[in-house]
Amino acid sequence: MTIAERADLIQVLKNSETRLTERIAAVDEELFQFKPDAQTWSMAELVEHLAITDQGLLAGIIKKGERLYEEMPETFPNEKIIKATSNRKVKVKAPAHLVPQGRFKTKEMAVKGFRANREKVENFVNTTDLPLEKIAFPHFALGLIDGKGWITFMSGHCQRHTDQMEEIIEAWQSKK
Repeated sequence: MTIAERADLIQVLKNSETRLTERIAAVDEELFQFKPDAQTWSMAELVEHLAITDQGLLAGIIKKGERLYEEMPETFPNEKIIKATSNRKVKVKAPAHLVPQGRFKTKEMAVKGFRANREKVENFVNTTDLPLEKIAFPHFALGLIDGKGWITFMSGHCQRHTDQMEEIIEAWQSKK
């Protein structure tokens, strides 16, 4: 991976993180824990879900790096990943292992937990020698995604749930 490719991936991650942390900073603790209904996650749960997902995806990339593709099969186009993952019109049910368990009790805990995982991802992107374009594993809805695409996915996924936080804020305001 070139220096420019690494920088681009890091910038995409940082952009989504900045938007998320700015959104969280603008709400109080009560709103951060608010659930509009029994089926909708709170902002705290969304951040936990993002942290769990990033952690799992990084582990998946590293594990798949043990067996590289010699002939890469067709993968979901990286340039379409952010648009596909951030689209809130398409509802997706998270797999059971990515459902939050109430780990983050405060905004501070959530931001620290999310940031700790993102630092690991950024460090990986900055230091890995793995050829991410020869690593791939499937997403349950999008199909096969390569290693660079999974890093990009983390950003689009973060954007998706930051947008969902706006929906939570609207529900909160309509209850007041």
